[in-house]
Amino acid sequence: MRAKSIALLISLLAAGSMSAQANDWEFDANLGWDNKYVSEGRNNLDKGGIVWGHVGASKNGFNLFADVGRGDQEHYIEYNIGASYAFEVESLGVEAGYMRVEEYPDRPASYGEYFLNLDYSRFAWLTPTVNYLYHDKNKGSFLTVGLESAWDLTERLSFTPYAAQSWDYGYALENFSGENNFQFGVNLDYEVNANWSINANLNRSIAGESIKQERIREGKDFAEINQTFGGVYVNYTF
Repeated sequence: MRAKSIALLISLLAAGSMSAQANDWEFDANLGWDNKYVSEGRNNLDKGGIVWGHVGASKNGFNLFADVGRGDQEHYIEYNIGASYAFEVESLGVEAGYMRVEEYPDRPASYGEYFLNLDYSRFAWLTPTVNYLYHDKNKGSFLTVGLESAWDLTERLSFTPYAAQSWDYGYALENFSGENNFQFGVNLDYEVNANWSINANLNRSIAGESIKQERIREGKDFAEINQTFGGVYVNYTF
């Protein structure tokens, strides 16, 4: 299955390359590893991390993307495919889209997410962000409001600390509305050349009431309820 996943990414990469050359699409791909698979403040795997592969294409604000994730110690595979449209109004960036998620083998088989991302870039040193998700199977939503600040350490190396507060409205935990988690961290980006770049990130998530209530409902204690995690990614664009 690992070989099939890699072959799929290579096929998408080749198809995207030909499409980009023929139709002036911008193309991107990356391959990376996270030491934990953390989303919505929760560690989704019992052990180990996850390897991700991504391909995407964009033209005139329209974006297509596909992702494959595979656990490095646990038998878990995830496929994501989606589309979005992005535009900017003065200093306000807007992106809206839909993503289909397929998970194997033991988690819910499939669901869809609608998403809306906003960022306000008027001030180079501080960017407010808003991210909204809607889960079409759980009929719940998830809201994150954050701040990030990008700093150029050299011509090629940038440093971006961030902090974000999230709220869960039935997205991650059924019949719950309230605080989910507070997360902060830092991204390091190094531009190798015009096409290649490397990203490293380190993050800390502090559990809120949604995660605590989930543990209580499952009869679990609060051990390792806060998460520290990071990853490294290699990116290619043209």
